[in-house]
Amino acid sequence: MPRRLSVGLVALAALVTTSTAACSSSGGSDSACAPEVRERLDPNSIQHLLPGAPIPSYETHPPTSGAHQVGAWPTGVLTDPIRDPVQVAMLEGGEVLVQYGPGVAAAERRDLEAFARRNAHVTVAPNENLPTAIVATAWTYKQTCTAVDTGALGRFVRAHAGKGA
Repeated sequence: MPRRLSVGLVALAALVTTSTAACSSSGGSDSACAPEVRERLDPNSIQHLLPGAPIPSYETHPPTSGAHQVGAWPTGVLTDPIRDPVQVAMLEGGEVLVQYGPGVAAAERRDLEAFARRNAHVTVAPNENLPTAIVATAWTYKQTCTAVDTGALGRFVRAHAGKGA
């Protein structure tokens, strides 16, 4: 093989390797988060619940639409779980919820809290009943993560924050 061609191929291989590594660290195949999923709109989404009403069942967990309790809700970094009807109300209003399970380490919780403080329309809260360690939800969208991946979560937030029903 001529020297010029082999040098060109080595340079091309280095470029591809660098590009692949850059993509992986920002949510590519090595991302801790699965691709986001668009969920079906719950037909009960038009139903408003009064305070004290029984919590209805939802089509997905955590819910991304459905019956909800209207009101002004705390946002930002929360230390208590958010009831499902309140979650849905927050999502309808354009909030993105990033919830974490009991197995998430204190350092990862601090990363999520800092993430919420840096991003408008993001609320972080604990949730003991998640399908994975971390779940981000927006109105009719969900992304599950096995660990904190602020690159993937940031893309989810940019795509959905402020865009409720």
